Amino acid sequence: MSTRSDESPAPAAETRADRAAPAAEADASARPPERPEREDAPQGWLATVIDALTGWLPWTLAIGVAPALFLWPLVYPRLAAYVFRNNLTPGARLGLLGTMATTAALLLVLYLFVWNRRRRAQPRLRFAVVARELNRDLFILLALPFAGALKAAKIESEHPNLTLLYAGLSGIAATIGAFHLSRRWGRVRARLRRLVEAPPRWLPLTLVSAIYVGYSATVAQLALIDHRNIWTQVFDLGIYDNILWRTLHGDFLGSSVIAYGKHWAAHFDPILALLVPVYALAPNAETLLIIQAFWLGAGVFPLYLLAKHKLGNPWFGVLLAGLYALHPALHGVNMFDFHSLALAIPLMMWAVHLVATRSRWLWLALALLLACREDMALLACFIGAYALLERRPRTGAAIIGVSLAYLAFVKFAVMPDSGLMMTGDKVYGYADFYSEMIPRKDEGVSGLVLNLATNPIYALQVLCKEEKLRFFVQLFLPLLFLPLFAGRARILWLYGLVFIGLASRPNMFALNFQYSAVLFPMLFIATPEALARLGDDARLRALGVTAARLRPALLTGMVAASLLTSWKFGVFVENDAFMAGWQPLTRHPDARLRLRADRVREMVAAIPADASVAASSEIGPQLSNRDRLYRWPDIRDADYLLLGAWRFGDKEKRRLEALKRRTFEVLDEHDGVVLLRRRASAPAPTSARAPAQ
Repeated sequence: MSTRSDESPAPAAETRADRAAPAAEADASARPPERPEREDAPQGWLATVIDALTGWLPWTLAIGVAPALFLWPLVYPRLAAYVFRNNLTPGARLGLLGTMATTAALLLVLYLFVWNRRRRAQPRLRFAVVARELNRDLFILLALPFAGALKAAKIESEHPNLTLLYAGLSGIAATIGAFHLSRRWGRVRARLRRLVEAPPRWLPLTLVSAIYVGYSATVAQLALIDHRNIWTQVFDLGIYDNILWRTLHGDFLGSSVIAYGKHWAAHFDPILALLVPVYALAPNAETLLIIQAFWLGAGVFPLYLLAKHKLGNPWFGVLLAGLYALHPALHGVNMFDFHSLALAIPLMMWAVHLVATRSRWLWLALALLLACREDMALLACFIGAYALLERRPRTGAAIIGVSLAYLAFVKFAVMPDSGLMMTGDKVYGYADFYSEMIPRKDEGVSGLVLNLATNPIYALQVLCKEEKLRFFVQLFLPLLFLPLFAGRARILWLYGLVFIGLASRPNMFALNFQYSAVLFPMLFIATPEALARLGDDARLRALGVTAARLRPALLTGMVAASLLTSWKFGVFVENDAFMAGWQPLTRHPDARLRLRADRVREMVAAIPADASVAASSEIGPQLSNRDRLYRWPDIRDADYLLLGAWRFGDKEKRRLEALKRRTFEVLDEHDGVVLLRRRASAPAPTSARAPAQ
């Protein structure tokens, strides 16, 4: 890989010698000098009591009862809901109070033991001094009660704001506690110096690779479970399966589901052609789900490399890679069918990394990013703006110029509508996605910009809806909002903030859909810059906050917040909030669901491979790997109908009964699933058999 630059040289990564000074400083700080007796120490028992009540004692009591408050919901999960319902019986209250008293007493015994031991060398050492020091050392225990409170059943769905608050408080407590503990970190690091400061070159990257494989394999398996439960949809897994099948057979980006006949009536995503060789090994929807899981998991690699470059420590990169794999937004994108937009996630992260490292491989990453979807050209412009801010004027200008030129070419030479929002009859329009900011569809993007400029207060109102703010907190909280402090790198997530923030459709600001793909990857890729800036901030250093103590503390807080938000909103642990697209993920289907799914697959096998089929949305992806698939109620020239009538309303049921009487005969039926074949006496309209153009 060539890294020759035509501009100012790249800032070198922090060397081992550069790290030696702060490391030595941290080691020295880890051996705190003996604290002398305070000159303002209270005189008399009353002053001592007041000093304790207003100083160390409340914190000691809070730390003492923290383990009890954490353990109670775990030992008695049926009583965990007391944290927001206050429904404990008198006996349960006494039991909890007794547990709190026990853990507080044990902590007091520990404090007395440490005080008595240290008094051998310092006979006049006051208990209050020791208590204050131990309070700082054990402050991290205050994260436990908030974590335990999240054990309450359905708290994530019934009280999502409270769930986020508890996760945030736990992350803050973990950060503060880790920062205080870092006074002792020098001793631990001295024992682990060889591993931490000079690890085997293969070890960090090996751990990142293990995270990648573990994430991708697990999510691929869960996605297959969802698909085999007959819960994936024609929009969009069925569409993309049909596109790949037709592209494999010579019809580039063709799709029978789209009336225009080509997917570029909705989006232009030629990157799909790169997937064809893998898809050809097993041409069906399941292959796409596996590809997507392993593709999205690959985002750990650019994140790891950028963190290593910016922070000079590969272990920070390993931790950030783990946090990426835990993020609920990644899970939501990955578990909702298949989308070309999702493929942009690791590519935009690679592009930013390659800008930061001044690599010429940037142009390959940019080309692949643009090929994901035509509107990725707009996001790429913000990567170009980042390059400009990084003092790479020619690179930044070239990125912006190439992106805009590509967008213009696609819009005017390829797609049937040149508007960004597209409003024609032959295309899929997107003005409805921003109906509040574009009240007149024909105005398109110009209307959005005009309304934004002339009525910014209304735009702020659209941005600050409760559901939208909660969504933003879900994205930022696992990173402790550090992307807000990323300096120049903040421009990277500005596009996603506007794209989602001004939207009107609720599915655009929900974790269980694909649209967060334009925002959360940029939050992650901006986080190493935020950690670097905070660690080097002169104002923090003046307060005695060094990078050697701050960065590990912030990462500890991010780990706590990420684990809790992933537990309550992610896919790895079963919870009441996670949705795989439009419905919850059924990890353990019951006998009825398994039998229905088996019968659907039997019906699919009974349909000839070259037959045209109209299917209801949830069944379509089971047989979309064919030339002609239509989404019910569009039946066109369909030879067969395969419908999930158990979800039909009255209007659809009446239409189905009419088709049974006149045009189609029932071949098979089970538990609301019906397979029909066109009668020989009712041929398909010849006009419908012509390929759509």
